[in-house]
This record gives sequence, C-alpha cells and structure tokens, in this order.
Amino acid sequence: VSYTIGGLIIGAFFAAELIGAPIFGAWSDRYGRKLFIIFGPLFGAIAVQITAMTTLLWLLVFTRILEGISTAANAPATLGYLAEATSHSQKLRARMVGFFEIATIGGVALGFSLGGWLWRNFGAPTVVAGIPLTSPAFALNALIYLASLIILWFGLAEFREVKREQNAETNHSLKHYLKLLTNKSVQSFAPAWIAINAVLGVFINLTARLLTDNSIFSNQLLVGRFDSFQAGNIRALYAVVFVIGILVWSVAFPQLKKTLVMLIGTGGLFLTCLFLFLLNHQPSLDAPLVMPLAIGLVVSIMVQSGFTPAALAYLADVTENYAGDRGAIMGLYC
Repeated sequence: VSYTIGGLIIGAFFAAELIGAPIFGAWSDRYGRKLFIIFGPLFGAIAVQITAMTTLLWLLVFTRILEGISTAANAPATLGYLAEATSHSQKLRARMVGFFEIATIGGVALGFSLGGWLWRNFGAPTVVAGIPLTSPAFALNALIYLASLIILWFGLAEFREVKREQNAETNHSLKHYLKLLTNKSVQSFAPAWIAINAVLGVFINLTARLLTDNSIFSNQLLVGRFDSFQAGNIRALYAVVFVIGILVWSVAFPQLKKTLVMLIGTGGLFLTCLFLFLLNHQPSLDAPLVMPLAIGLVVSIMVQSGFTPAALAYLADVTENYAGDRGAIMGLYC
C-alpha cells in the first residue's frame, strides 16, 4: 500500500469523525450521554475484529469509517458530560479538562507502546480456533475496547442538568443547528482547530510507518531507523512529554486567557515541526546539533500541549450559553 493510499485510509477515519461528531453530539443532547459514550468502544471493537481478518482495501476503508463513527459517538458525549458536570465552577472545569487530556494522552501513549509490541509479537497471519487472521494483533486490541465498555457500562452514571432538560424538546431544527455553527465564538475557533489537526494528522498518523520504512529516504536520520516496537515507544514518549507539558500548563492555565494559551500552543507546534525537520536532516546521531535540537523538540512539545486543554475549556465555556446543545458544540472539538 502506497503512502497516498495509506493516507486516504487513515483519512476515512477522520472524515467519518468530522461528519458524525456534531450529529452524535446533538443526539447525546437529546437522548443522554451514556448511550453514545458506550457506542464508542462497541463500534471500535467491531472495527478491529474486521481489520484482523482482511486485507481487502475497501474493507479496510470501511473499518476506518467504523472507527471514525466510534470516536464521533463517544467524544462529543464525553465532552458534553464534562461540560455539564463542571458548569458550576470554572476552577473545577480547568482541572477536569486537564485531567481529561492527561487521561486521553496517557491512553494514547500506552496504546502507541502496546500497539508496537502487539504488532511485533502478533502481527503475522495465523489461524485461531479455525478462523484465519491476517493480524491477530488487531483481534487482541478488541480486549481493550471490551474492558473500556465494561467500565463505562457499570461505572458511569447518566447526568442531565436542568438546563438541558428545559431545552430537550425545542432545539432540534436544522435552522437551530445552523445558528449554532454561525455563532461568532464557534466560527473563530473552528478554522484554527481544523488547521492544527491537519498539521498533527500529517505526521502523527504516518510517523509509525515513516520510522520503520527503510525503503525510502535513506539519507534522512530518523526515517526507517527503527522497528515497530521502537517506533511505538518513540510515539509513546511524545505523548508522555505532552502530558508533562499539560501538567506544567495547569499551573498557569487559570491565570491566562484561553485564546492566548491556544496562540502560544500553535507557536509550539510550529517549533516542533521545525525541530523535527532539522533533527531528521542531521548526518548522524552523534552530530553536534542533535542534542540541542532534541532538547528544543521536547520543550516545543510541552509548549504545544497547552492548546488542547485550552481549546476544550474554551468550547466548554461557549456551551454555557447553549446548555441544551453542549454535545453538538463539543462535536466541533472532535
């Protein structure tokens, strides 16, 4: 599979998420959060089981779409739940969005490392209980989805604030949702958020393949230098540094404007791209600029980490004027 086709397969996930998130978010406003939070791991488990049993391109695209629907169902409902639960306290909201991002990125870090280990040890085709699997690693991944499904089913209580109940029967016309999308705060946020995620999507989703593919760009320092487990750990390290950055930001976050934090975070993302470019074009690992560039890279990742909790808190604040549409607005975050 070429990098172009691989990118399109990955893009199918984000297209499904982009289209589905506002819809599922709006449904969670109407029918309750827990139902859609649980849909996430359910769709995800189905998707990875199909992935484990096929090499058909169209079916792989279908599994990415299912994964996108999984996130589209889960994320807006989860964020709407957090916004509702913290509507009475800005300080609590600042802490909760920080904890949410730490939990999310921590899970991503664990997934990066575990994914590399699973692929190295269970990536080869085999037959299990008479069922041919092209990659048992994906089938095993379903166990993680199952664990999260059980935790959410038994550990999460439905929460409906009074303001959402009051708006539950009145806010479902197309005109109403178009009005939400044309809100000044939403319009100023959405382009920046899409642009940031476009940049992140370019290198985060393809780094595993770039780091392990030694058939291209042999003159670059990082490309093709690592095996799957090492590449997973490198991506996990990125996530760990990101979490540390969020912890550092949490000290200053309550005293700063959220838009300022997002602006600084955007600058950090630019520096991350710059340091990665320069590091990748060093002649060897013992070149004199490698260590300063690596330190700069770590600092820039910590700086960029402030963007996501600030963006989440910003949207949560926007929802205070639209209590009956928290899920729909939070769908923009996804």
